[in-house]
This record gives sequence, structure tokens and C-alpha cells, in this order.
Amino acid sequence: MSTVEAKTVLVCYNGNKKPIGVPPGENEMEFLKNRCSSLFKFDDNVRLHIAFQKFDKDWDEMVDLEEDSVVCHKDKLNMVVQPSLMPIEVSRSFLLILSFLLTLMV
Repeated sequence: MSTVEAKTVLVCYNGNKKPIGVPPGENEMEFLKNRCSSLFKFDDNVRLHIAFQKFDKDWDEMVDLEEDSVVCHKDKLNMVVQPSLMPIEVSRSFLLILSFLLTLMV
């Protein structure tokens, strides 16, 4: 009987490098996103898109990992963070409120 052991990966972001243990049986990308959000101290009120990249020998480049990707023990990952755009409804509401406030100032 084989036992599944936790893997440790090194996540690099903005000059920081943190080893992170990935427990067996988890959705690895989702686990890493949640863990990195707290480790790298992102506020809960900021909406971010977090992705990971891993070096690919065939391409000789860093390539994006998919949501269902599986990492290997001792993998080195780059974390890529992009702010999420506001939904259109929020943007329209914001613009309406802003235009109303501007008319009050005139």
C-alpha cells in the first residue's frame, strides 16, 4: 500500500520566496491561492486573480499552470497577481454616483 505524502513547493512573488506544504487530497491550485493570499498579506477586500507559473524544460520558459494542475515536491513556482476588474454593474453604479456627486459640487 502506498502512502500519499505532503509536497513542499517554493512560491516566489515580488522578491519573496516562501516554502509551502501542500497537503494530499487537496485541489492544489486552489489551496496554493488561498495559502498565498494569507502568507503574502493580501487584504480580504481586494479582489485579485492569482495564477502560478512553472519552468518548462521543453519550452525553456515559465508557463502558466491550469486550475487542475498538479505540482511536484520541490517545484519552484512564480506567483502572478492581477487585480480583478469590477463587474459591469458595479462600474455603472459607481459612475452614476460619481456623476451625481459631481453635479452637487457645481
